[in-house]
Order: sequence, then structure tokens, then C-alpha cells
Amino acid sequence: MENTVLKLNNLGKKFSGNSVLRNVNIELKKGQILGLMGVNGSGKSTMLNIISGDHIIDETGGYEGDIFIDGQKVKITSTVESQSYGICMVHQEFSLLEDLSIWENIALPNYVMNSYREIKGSMKNFYTEENKRKAKEILARLGLDLDVEMKICELPINNKQFVEIARSIANEDTKLLMLDEPTATLNEKDSNKLLEQLKKLADEGLTIILVSHRIEEIIAVSDTILVLRDGDPVYLSDKKEEFSREKIAEEIIGYNYAFAERFKENEAKQEKVVLTYKDFYVARKNEPIKNLNFDIYQSEIIGLTGMNGHGKNALAYGTLRADKIAGGFTFYKDEKEIKINKTAEAIESGIVFVTEERRRNGLLLDKSVAENINFYLKNFSDKLNRLSIGNKIKFYDKNKEKNQAETVVTKYDVVCESIRQPICELSGGNQQKVALARAILMDPDVLFINEPTRGIDIKSKDNILKLLADLNKRAGTTIILASGDIEEMKKICDRICVFYEGELVDVLKHDADAEQFARAFSKMREEDSYEKV
Repeated sequence: MENTVLKLNNLGKKFSGNSVLRNVNIELKKGQILGLMGVNGSGKSTMLNIISGDHIIDETGGYEGDIFIDGQKVKITSTVESQSYGICMVHQEFSLLEDLSIWENIALPNYVMNSYREIKGSMKNFYTEENKRKAKEILARLGLDLDVEMKICELPINNKQFVEIARSIANEDTKLLMLDEPTATLNEKDSNKLLEQLKKLADEGLTIILVSHRIEEIIAVSDTILVLRDGDPVYLSDKKEEFSREKIAEEIIGYNYAFAERFKENEAKQEKVVLTYKDFYVARKNEPIKNLNFDIYQSEIIGLTGMNGHGKNALAYGTLRADKIAGGFTFYKDEKEIKINKTAEAIESGIVFVTEERRRNGLLLDKSVAENINFYLKNFSDKLNRLSIGNKIKFYDKNKEKNQAETVVTKYDVVCESIRQPICELSGGNQQKVALARAILMDPDVLFINEPTRGIDIKSKDNILKLLADLNKRAGTTIILASGDIEEMKKICDRICVFYEGELVDVLKHDADAEQFARAFSKMREEDSYEKV
């Protein structure tokens, strides 16, 4: 066990008598990267929560099996205890303090830990030039040159991800870094950059567990790959020459997977305009849109792409009047022009939005799965009526409410113990499915959806895309999908819009080839363009 940082011996976990993780055996040496894969609910988060000492594990009876750190058997019962062994966890959802600066966020965990060990600490020892210098050095290790005085709220989402990781490695005692979907919020360029930095950290001796649904990046950086399915380890290999995308995909979902299938049968006819933008802009601090002149047609699926912070996610916020805007747009419904000045007016008119920040803005984390599914619904007749904003929410028929929730859980393959389970206990992917289902149940005329498959396994990703394609076909819903995944958009979109620095630089058909996409992205500054498409 020389140089062994982490060893798991028959690691397992039960919730309410149900086994959700069984017989995980693995040994990781110093500087190795483990790629951990599986569909949502397969046991990945449970495994990481055990190692990181998440309170949910201890409160539900602990875990089975043994954990060894540096050859010594340990019993991990809290996050503080896990951190004392040099283990650091970076969750899928950011835990940064938005109103603090970059350097404060990076320095704070070490300060808190030192204060905890010494019983007391002095803030004068926190606000030092030394802490600022260390923060810059840590960012430099990740290939970033940022103003460390900037507040987190001023950063685009891609830089937030790097700061989150920088904070985790700021502790010199960190020997095991666990990352849950760190590239889910990143475009291809930033993903490649992060993976490169992770390999450098591993070369420096840091052991890493990387969770991702992107098979290509797991293959690219991992020394060992572990696939979990229904709580069981079904694939474990350290033979890099045998790593195969098709084999791993098959093990993840349990059957052969078709990679290039298109889910939208027919292209939308460009006849009736549903949204028209005229000199439209969104004054979002970190993601503006400038002078957009563009028409979206009824029953069309439009893809919006580009680098993070360059406008692809901002169109929804502007259309729903969630941000300051100037210029304008017009919504056409039943051949009538509808002016929208407030978010409530947009929702009542049939424009619905599924945000990419599901935990912060998209879900009621203290409520159950059923309560989240049914939140926006006024009644559950065959024809669903939209909830009028400001009305008191009532669930008129508890049986129908229950049936509705159970139908959604089955149809959308939501993995949960029951519909009464708190949604905060579900995996990120299953939370996303609930957020999407709730939006679809509102029977929208126009559905804005930002990053719908972020943090979603390949099987669930295709299920979601198929549901969107079906909604478009069955109900004629116009869908505006913002995503950094071009292959995903090619499966269901009629047109794909490329944004750069807040401007629409190109519009491509779904069947555009790689060269055409390369030309579109070449309209960006060379140093900011994707390395590959």
C-alpha cells in the first residue's frame, strides 16, 4: 500500500433499508486520477458523500465497509473530519460567497479550519496581503490571471468554477480532491483548460476523483475508470489502452447506445413569427446582449450557443423581464401582439423559463418532489390552467396531486425513494428532470430552457431531448434552448445561433458540418475561440 492515498474496501450504503451502494473496492495512489461515471442515482454522489463525511450519511446510519487514508483505517463521520485527512470535495452546485472577493473566498476555508483548531482566531490575521498573494498563486496554478479583489458576483460562471477549485486546493494539506461535474457549466475551451490543469495537479502529486457524464473527458484524463450502475460497480479498469467510448457508454446504461440519433423528425416551417426582437439588448452585468434583431418562428426549436458570459443564456432573462432591458421585443399569440413588461405577464401569456441554476432559482429545496412538481398548477383537470401570479396557491385534489407527481416521476425517470422525499436529497440530474417536468406541465407556448442537460447522464440526457422534441411535435411549443453542447443541439434544433460578446455572429442549420461551425466560431477573437468543435 506504498503511496496509497485512498483505499475503499467493500464500501456500501443503505437508505431506509434499501441498498444504494454495494461492494466498492478501489485503491488510488498519489497523483492518480479516477474517472467516476454512472447515470443519475447510480451511487456516485453517495460514494463521494461517504468519503467527504456528508452529514446525510451519518444521520442515516453511517456506511458499510472500510476506508483507508494513507494506509490507516479511518471512520469518517463529518466533513471537518474528512478535511482533517486532507480530503476536499467540490460539489456540482457552487458554495462561493457571492458578496465576498475572490481572495476572501479562497482564504476563508483555511482561516476557519485554523480558527477551529486553535479555538479562536483574529480577523486581523485574515485581511492580509499574504492571503491575497497566495490566492493569486493558487489561481496561477490553474492557469488564471484574475483581479483577486473582484467580487464573486461579478464573475462569469466559468471563472466561478475555477475559483471553487482554487479554494479547494488552497489548503496545502489537501491530498485527495473530489470533483462532481466540474465541467458541466463550462464550454469546450474552458473544459479543456480545466482538464489540462487537473492533469498538472495530478503530476504534482494530488490524487483526484473526477465525476463527469462526458465520456471523452473521462477517457482523456483518467488513470482508472469506475462505472456504477444501480449501486453496483460494473466496470473498473486501469488499462488506458482499452478505454472505449462505446464500451463505457454500454456499461453506464446497460445496453448499446446510438450516438448520432436525431430526435426531431421535421424542420419547422418559417411561417408565423412568435417572437421578434428589434434593437434588443440585455444589460446583464456578466452576460449582456447587444442590438439583437432576430425572429423566432412558431413551433421552432432554436439553439443558442457560444462561450459562457457571451449572451447565450441572457435572452431568457431579458424576454421574461428579469433584467434591465432597452429596445424591445414583441410576442405574438393567436396572431395578436402582446407587449410584456413584467415577468408575471410573460408567464401568464405562456412564456415559461427553466433556469440553469436549479438549486438557487429553480426549485423549492425544502419541499418534496411532489410539491415541486405541482407548485405552479392551479388544478389538475385534463386541461391544465395556468396559475395567476398573486393568487393563493391551493392544491384542490390531493389524489390528483399525488397521481400527477407519480406520473411525472415515472415518465421522466426521476430516481427517488418516494414523491414525498425532500427534493434537496435527490441528485442534481434528478432535480433537473423535476424542474423541466414542472415547466412542461404548464403547457407553455414558448419554453426557454438554459443548459437542460447540465450534470445529466447520457441516458437521461437523451430522454430529456426526446421529451423536448415530443413537446414540440405534439403541442407545437416553441423551444429556445441555450447550451454549450453543439452535438446536443444538433439532435433537436432547427437553427443554432452563435453569440459572442453579446452579439449574434452567425445562424446555422442543424445539419451544418464541423467546418461551418468552425467558421462561425472563427468570427470570435482567435485567442477566445474553441480549440475544436
